Amino acid sequence: AGKVAARPAGATSAAPSTSAPDPAQDTAAASPSPSATPAPTGGPAGATPVAPTPTTAKPTATTPTTPKPTAPDTAFAGTAAVEALGRSGNRHTVELTVGTRLTALQVEFRLRRPDALPGTTPWTDLPGTVVTVALDRDTLVYRFTVQPGPDLGPGTYTFSVTGAVPAAGPTTPAETWTASAFALTDDPHAVAARGGFPAW
Repeated sequence: AGKVAARPAGATSAAPSTSAPDPAQDTAAASPSPSATPAPTGGPAGATPVAPTPTTAKPTATTPTTPKPTAPDTAFAGTAAVEALGRSGNRHTVELTVGTRLTALQVEFRLRRPDALPGTTPWTDLPGTVVTVALDRDTLVYRFTVQPGPDLGPGTYTFSVTGAVPAAGPTTPAETWTASAFALTDDPHAVAARGGFPAW
């Protein structure tokens, strides 16, 4: 009784390790090192850079300029002259200025009647014009009538009468001229001009 079991020589008992872990090593392993973040440059520390807002230039509105229409030239006037041709003759002339297209043109001279009625010479640079002569008391009436046809364009036209110089009398009627026509513009209308011959 009371036997003790014998252990084999060299045998040791394995005891579990009871050593505690090193707290410093655990803290280093659990806390990862923060990554280095570069600080922004060109501004104060901690300022967040703001991207510039692009600006677009607005086109300036321009009002188109419209050229003003040029008013049509509606000139219709004449210049009268008397030219002496020696001692017994003279020439009455009217230069008529026309600024627009015309039709049905007529020019009339009212000249003093000489004592004798020698041949007179009416003349104009408008081809096809018909000239008539009438006697109204002591006045000779010359009418230049442009025949119907192509319209008369702008320009200067000449009308003249060559005749004898009348004898001086107690009364001297004035010598005059008139011109009338129909203007072919945007607003068709009649035009007229008149004047007197200078004394001679």
